[in-house]
Amino acid sequence: MKHNGLNIDTDVLIVGGTPAGCTAAIAAARAGKRALILEPTPVLGGLLSNGVSVTDTGSLQAQTGIFEEFVRAVQAHYLAQDPLDPIYQRPRDRLLFEPHVSAEVWKRMVDETEGVDVVYGAVAVDVVMDGPRLIGVVWEQTSHPMGELDGTASQQTTRAHVVIDATYEGDIAAWAGAPWRIGREARSPEEPHAGIIYTTYMSRSRPDDSHEFLPQSILPGSTGEADENPMASNCRLTCKLYEDDSPEAPHRLQAPPDNYDPSRYHWPKGSRKSLPFPGKKTDLNVLFRGNDFVGPAREYVLAHPRDRGPLRKAFVDHAMGFLYYLQTEGGLGDYGLADDEFTDNDHIPYQIYVREGRRIEGLATLTESNVNPFLKGEDFRPPLLSDSIAVGDYQMDSKICSDARDSDNPLPEGAFFFSEILAPFQLPFGCMVPKGVDGLLVPVAVSATHVAFSALRMEPVWAVLGQAAGEAAVHMIERSVSAADVAIAPLQEALVKGKSQLTYFSDVPTDHRFFEGVQWAALRGVVPRDETWQFTPDTPLSMGELAQIMTRGLQIPVSVTGLHFHKAGPSHAHFRYLETLYDTGTRAGLHVFPGSKGARRLDLDPDRRVLVSEAVETILTVWKALGRGSVPRAGQTFIATMNADDFARRAEICQLLCKMEGWSPVND
Repeated sequence: MKHNGLNIDTDVLIVGGTPAGCTAAIAAARAGKRALILEPTPVLGGLLSNGVSVTDTGSLQAQTGIFEEFVRAVQAHYLAQDPLDPIYQRPRDRLLFEPHVSAEVWKRMVDETEGVDVVYGAVAVDVVMDGPRLIGVVWEQTSHPMGELDGTASQQTTRAHVVIDATYEGDIAAWAGAPWRIGREARSPEEPHAGIIYTTYMSRSRPDDSHEFLPQSILPGSTGEADENPMASNCRLTCKLYEDDSPEAPHRLQAPPDNYDPSRYHWPKGSRKSLPFPGKKTDLNVLFRGNDFVGPAREYVLAHPRDRGPLRKAFVDHAMGFLYYLQTEGGLGDYGLADDEFTDNDHIPYQIYVREGRRIEGLATLTESNVNPFLKGEDFRPPLLSDSIAVGDYQMDSKICSDARDSDNPLPEGAFFFSEILAPFQLPFGCMVPKGVDGLLVPVAVSATHVAFSALRMEPVWAVLGQAAGEAAVHMIERSVSAADVAIAPLQEALVKGKSQLTYFSDVPTDHRFFEGVQWAALRGVVPRDETWQFTPDTPLSMGELAQIMTRGLQIPVSVTGLHFHKAGPSHAHFRYLETLYDTGTRAGLHVFPGSKGARRLDLDPDRRVLVSEAVETILTVWKALGRGSVPRAGQTFIATMNADDFARRAEICQLLCKMEGWSPVND
């Protein structure tokens, strides 16, 4: 197959079978394109299949689209086994599972999608460029389960219309010449938690500290200086509880790993490690003097895949050293590597948990003000983004950025966990479009500062961004445009129809009958101010609320010419919207509101609930005043389904306006 004179092997080439890579491939294939995933290990699912056995998110409902299908499949797996499994005894905010179950589910989802192919053991080593355009990836085959290369394999090249870099390290973007950053920015008014920082994390400071600051407090020594340190990575071991705790038990490590140093570790003897996962399993994820390791984290990210072997071993040895410490000095002799996980790799995960790799410089960059609702947002959300293509829902959570301990501070430098200022946030399309490179989308190593990245770096977010990248790739191919020229409105429409939220509401799930209309309206600013992020879709509307939804939904410029309402003066919440509709009507020689003929001011009650018949009449009058022509068939059909004698309700009216207006571009 040829395109612009180039041999094309596939439509969309995805490097990395991470959650982002899987959802990108599925989305592209469902839209009729051929997708190929190059995955260096034997499994799909990235870290979800390699030890991160939990979906870290404020609410599972916030992570939608194809990822929601993954969640439902995992739940169905355990429900079929045992409905009393611990996975069903936990709150709805997290999903717990075993690594092999995640791998099986992702494989099944990909295998069942026609048009997606996967090459396992495929390690990307270089890229093919045509000027500033990325047109292909060079890769080598390996049989090593962790993607080690021995230099004996021949190189192969795969060309594609669009390449998606779904790696944690951001390798493809860097090799293609995209600008990137690593480490931390300096503190600024827009980022009060940037740079070098000490905190009490989730506990009080030292008991002998006369100040005894509260949890989640910033401590002295926080200079805010920039540096090049990413947060710690680790080897996220999956462990299991065994009945035999004798030194000779098969699960016991018989010798420490290379470079073992017990002073690196700490565990209160006698403390038990919780077993939150099915199968009496747990993960090793101890942040301070545990398996977290800054050490070679930066070097590992920046190294070529051919050179990562020794660095990978350093992370594995550090994690295995901690397990050895737990078994021999921590009183946990009954804990050991899960014998039914990673059976072809000595029960060790195939991938290192790279929490923070390179971060591209994209057309849009997320900062703390995009994830912290109290810097620039109104009340309970960060500033709304009309170009949103995904939702994140996690607190700012950075792990340590230095292994060194400061005697003046209780915890190592760089760690913070601000759980009490969690709020759902939006992700703009431009954050995954690198500057200076065409033909490439980057849904994992996105354009963000360290602080913003600490909130969006979770696997569920990568999954929803991956779906957006897959859809965007389809638009690039079908419209023959660059990533920078992708039309946002059609992309948003495709994502919403694919059951992806672009604005989070806790009471409008993806199966809500007016889900599309609510998402459409939210992008136009119809977002109630509610601390639990509710839309209250069935709330009957007042005339004032109807005017606000119409003004924002139909993108009518606000216009106030006078005071035309007895009961809606300048202090009324909906004054400007009622006046805007009034001006819109008179400008076209129409009366939007009844009773204006011969009156000095209207007696309209802005707080009175309106019937569907009144709302539809008002909408049609304004539609005519705007010169929009005849109502589209979709709008007419929807009106025919409405109960004229019922009260007009918020979500239903949004759905009607969406059917009438369609997915036109949003005016900023």
